[in-house]
Amino acid sequence: WQTHLFENWYNIRIEDVDISGISVPNQSQTIPTEIGVNQTIAVKVRLNLGALTPRDVQVELYQGAVSIEGEIADGVPVVMTCLEDGSQTPHIYTADVEYHNSGLQGLSLRVLPKHEFLSNPYEPRLILWAS
Repeated sequence: WQTHLFENWYNIRIEDVDISGISVPNQSQTIPTEIGVNQTIAVKVRLNLGALTPRDVQVELYQGAVSIEGEIADGVPVVMTCLEDGSQTPHIYTADVEYHNSGLQGLSLRVLPKHEFLSNPYEPRLILWAS
């Protein structure tokens, strides 16, 4: 499994991120609209996993307050759900996020390895962030 993962990890492509109707092709994004505290934001991602399957990865939104430097400080991961489990590509992932604080908030997408025998998803030292 690890050999297959390493051989195919860099073929993963984030094709599209749709944030509550705002299409953001292949990039992390500070939401450019006013969002109310406790308002739910729907996020849909189109992801091409290449030779990997949804069982090989965990797709997450990383959300939180944005610092002066433009970085997400003290982010919280939200695991996304794959809408289909077949070999169809691209795969569609969805999640709803909610911000509980006011101020400048942001989110980014990340893909991590997933396998029942990994002690944690960082063990293989692979992570893909939306650019």
